Amino acid sequence: MGADSGHSREAWRQSSRLGLLAGWLILVLAACGGGGGPVQFNPDETTPTQLTTSDGRITAVIPAGALTGQIELTLTNRSSADANVPGPEGRTLAMAMELTAVDTAPTPVEPEGAGGDGTQASQTTEETGDEIVPAEAIAITFELAAALPPAMSIPIYTFNATSLRYEDAGISAAVSEDGTELAFTISAFGRYAFYSLLPEEIPPPVPTGLALVAASTQVRKLTWTPSTSSLVTGYNLYRSSAGADSFAAVNTEPLTATVFSDEIDSPGAYEYYLTTINPGGLESEPSAVINSPAVDFDLLRSFGSDRLVRPGDIAISAAADRLLVADDGADCVWTYDLDGNYRGRITGYDTVDLAQPVGVAFNPDGDRIYVSDAGRSHVFIYDLNYNEAGLFGTPGTDPGEFEETGALEVVYDPELIGDVVLVLDTQLSRLQTFTGLGVYLDTVAEYGDEDGELSAPGAIHWTGDGGEILISDSANARIQRFNDEYEYDSLFELDEEEDGPLDTPLGLAVDFRGRIYVADSANRRVVVFNDSEEALFHFGADGTLGVEFSETTGPAGVALDRSTGYLYVSDPGDGRIVIFTS
Repeated sequence: MGADSGHSREAWRQSSRLGLLAGWLILVLAACGGGGGPVQFNPDETTPTQLTTSDGRITAVIPAGALTGQIELTLTNRSSADANVPGPEGRTLAMAMELTAVDTAPTPVEPEGAGGDGTQASQTTEETGDEIVPAEAIAITFELAAALPPAMSIPIYTFNATSLRYEDAGISAAVSEDGTELAFTISAFGRYAFYSLLPEEIPPPVPTGLALVAASTQVRKLTWTPSTSSLVTGYNLYRSSAGADSFAAVNTEPLTATVFSDEIDSPGAYEYYLTTINPGGLESEPSAVINSPAVDFDLLRSFGSDRLVRPGDIAISAAADRLLVADDGADCVWTYDLDGNYRGRITGYDTVDLAQPVGVAFNPDGDRIYVSDAGRSHVFIYDLNYNEAGLFGTPGTDPGEFEETGALEVVYDPELIGDVVLVLDTQLSRLQTFTGLGVYLDTVAEYGDEDGELSAPGAIHWTGDGGEILISDSANARIQRFNDEYEYDSLFELDEEEDGPLDTPLGLAVDFRGRIYVADSANRRVVVFNDSEEALFHFGADGTLGVEFSETTGPAGVALDRSTGYLYVSDPGDGRIVIFTS
């Protein structure tokens, strides 16, 4: 390899941050050395003339008719000589070349002694050395040593002898569909240059590893292999109904994570593909398309029967891949991952053992665990490693005390700029609020059967949408809705025409469509309401969806993983957690 090509390769290494084109072209043109040998052109040939380097990888294709006469073509690599010639701002020279043609046809010379001196005229000739202007455009084709992204366009620059710099020639080179050739045409011989592309101009690599990891009626969870390319700043995910002609992006802003839960408006089969995005917003070619068959609401699996005694309230943190199960039969809180693999348990606080844990919750940030214990009339606080972080509450009937702690929920209150812990008291039938550290704030609902009053409340759920609170008012056989000020808003229940009434409703969950799931425990079923509080369907009492809840207790806790759409239901009588594709 010649010295010029070595210099060009080193220049590319130093400027690689400005683009990759230099590297691709230097690999191709290195074989040219400092110059190329001349090629003779025969005007009588019927096929195009090719100007080829010694290894056959660079070719100038001269169409028939572009040149006439006896021509000598020369291709010279000027990369080293032109390395410091000014060019476009922010770009690095990838390669400069010069293509010249000289007329080598001999010109007759007047014979000496002509004019009647009786001597024989000699037939000596001389080359004119005149430069040739092509009669037609000349196609230049580079056969690439390493494939470029297909079908992209690369600008060509030409040397301006007046300004002594390379300027935009108004032409560009096109990469072939297979990425193995770079082609452009010129109408005049001269000096031409390629400059490195800026990162935002280079199509990023095609993403890999797109896979469907969870599917339910309403959510498809997808993941893919993270790109290590510096050209990739995000991803676009595209979806199409199976068999449809066009895809549409499911994200409104570029995705930066490599996992996405697609919330589907209507059930059915879908197809997906993925693209990467560079800093300038340029997209890659699409990944391979994957299929996601239609999924009905159905039983997925169950777990926990080897450990759980009487599982009740449950809480989910998708970010931490954690499921908490309050088990007042085993006097502990069990922890699992969301696939149902056992991870550990919480048994007490300092020297105090849990006596009857009935409620579990994560705070909105997902870095604190709250456990309400009916036997101790306490609320215990732990971090994600189950280290003790605090406790509050004492037995009693005064404000801030509990006669029997029930379910709890932790919400973010923008007015307090912090977490608020909502704790039900099953025996006193009231709802009290505390700061995240357990300082008493207020009592916001008390015993009764009027609107906004409670009787043996069973569960509480923060929807997160608009700050609304749902409470299963068990003894009153209804669900009540409170606003973000913890004031009564509305209620709903089931009448006989809707296969009602509810009987001791407990656990609550809400999906992204606003559908409400209620553990109708004494009726041994889960009832699903729409966001208008109208009953849609129920399951679990008669073998629907392949499961029947325990005859002794029915379902108790309900939690929904919005990242997958999976619904988790505790079945205390059978000592298990049941998962449904919701």
